[in-house]
Amino acid sequence: MSANLFTKNPSEKGAANASHNANAQVTAAVTKNKLLFDNAKKVIGQLSENLPISEIAQLFGLNIEESGIQFPMKNGRMETFDLITIETDQILQRTTVHISNAREQDALNSPEALSDIIPSLTNQGNFLPGVANISENATFEVMDGSRRRMACVHARRPYRLYVPRNQISVEDAKYVADLCLLHKALSYREKGAANLKIMEENGFEEVADLASYLFGINYQKSDYELLRLQNEAASIPLVLCELMPDFNNLSVREYKSLSKIANHFDASESNYPNEFLEFVSSAKVEIAKLPLDPKVSVKQKQKDYLKSILGLFNQLKFKSNETVSDKPTKEVLQTFNYRNKKITKVTSKDKVSIVFARPDKDLLSKIEKLISEHYQNQNSEL
Repeated sequence: MSANLFTKNPSEKGAANASHNANAQVTAAVTKNKLLFDNAKKVIGQLSENLPISEIAQLFGLNIEESGIQFPMKNGRMETFDLITIETDQILQRTTVHISNAREQDALNSPEALSDIIPSLTNQGNFLPGVANISENATFEVMDGSRRRMACVHARRPYRLYVPRNQISVEDAKYVADLCLLHKALSYREKGAANLKIMEENGFEEVADLASYLFGINYQKSDYELLRLQNEAASIPLVLCELMPDFNNLSVREYKSLSKIANHFDASESNYPNEFLEFVSSAKVEIAKLPLDPKVSVKQKQKDYLKSILGLFNQLKFKSNETVSDKPTKEVLQTFNYRNKKITKVTSKDKVSIVFARPDKDLLSKIEKLISEHYQNQNSEL
């Protein structure tokens, strides 16, 4: 049976007394049968070189209850891990970085190279453990978490590792690390950012690829939709999110509203059109007009701010529909929930363009072939 190492055991007075009495009985039995236990210890010492402790226990007719944390592996099997804490002064002596780790370790020797994670480690500790196998010489070979390893050294914080009872592959170690990342208590937007990172590192183009990776090929529709919504929340430009008092604690509906605004302007984290920036500036002015009441909860402020933002947005849409303009109009034909990948149709007075952001080479080849064949056929008919 597995146990969660983060769950605190009850410390009731009765439980403490029962534990004390049990320990006293064990001590008395060992004292009474000292020779027998000494011989048993010798046998166990010889067996432990080749057998895991669970099998040794079975040889002696014992049923031990294993503690630990269980994680699924890529092939579906379950593995039990122990959560190991290594004190700061022992990190470099007790851990090494696995040879498969592609990160340049020499680049991590200065605090400046780890400035993005050292502040959180200093304030919160190593809340996301690394993953390591234990080697033959009893050191831990870190397969995921080498940056956190050196950051703990620089920040003078203990380093935590998930260590499997049985050796696992580098691929399985990365899978466990991804699962740990997604099981943190994060907002929709933060989980979406974690999703996008996993997609980028694994070369996934579609949300369906991520869903298969995390939930298996028979994933539920609800699993896919959850990932899609999280990715959508993470794709909203930060400058728009920052209009809200606590943008990491918005509801799904509120994230959808902001996403609708971003899509209208074709805005992304790497693309801030001037019209979009003008809208954000105007929204700040409108929000500043709202009455300041310290008694109003953050949740209510979120609603009030969003109402003001949407009011401005709807006015803008109404005016744009009334005004005849020569400015090009943009229509998003297809989004992929992967970074800034999308296909957009841009229509002006006498020109239509199809814009591919992060284009698919196979699709472009097919389009080029279609155009070529179309006009070849036209020429042959003339």
